Amino acid sequence: MDRDKYNEKFTKFPYKTNIREDGINNGGIDLTKEPHRIDEIHEIQDYPFMKKILLNINAKNQTYMTFGCDFGILNDNHSGYIDFSYRPDKIPADYTVIRNLDNNFYRYLSSLDLPWIAPGSPVDYAKNALRWEYSSLVVYDSPKYEKVSLWMRAKEYEALEWLATYVHDFLVDHH
Repeated sequence: MDRDKYNEKFTKFPYKTNIREDGINNGGIDLTKEPHRIDEIHEIQDYPFMKKILLNINAKNQTYMTFGCDFGILNDNHSGYIDFSYRPDKIPADYTVIRNLDNNFYRYLSSLDLPWIAPGSPVDYAKNALRWEYSSLVVYDSPKYEKVSLWMRAKEYEALEWLATYVHDFLVDHH
């Protein structure tokens, strides 16, 4: 996993609301504390499967929490990202282990017996469709640690949903 070179302004959560020419960034909504605010996240409006994914990742007793996301059409692809990391009370002693999450995900995906008719394997597809990056983060007044920005893109809506669902399953059920 590479260090994120572009997202350095989002290092302290919750982020502030930001009104721009191209729209509004709602800022950081802490879904671990306020899951009822999920409908305020307009960035997932056209991707309703993300609502369940975000709520499940942020549900009680989970390891991770999310910090931001955005999904839409970019260059004829369904594209988006989700920022996430350990919850402040679940940060491991070596928080840099999060940098191995991409490889752990691909191992997880390869362990599944998935029906697949496209060329290559599900892991090959995921490696081409996902980009994992890490950067520094402070949540409220936590010590500095790291978050993951997971970027995804797919030609078809269903393919993006497939990717997001398996990432969800990995984070929620198998990690």
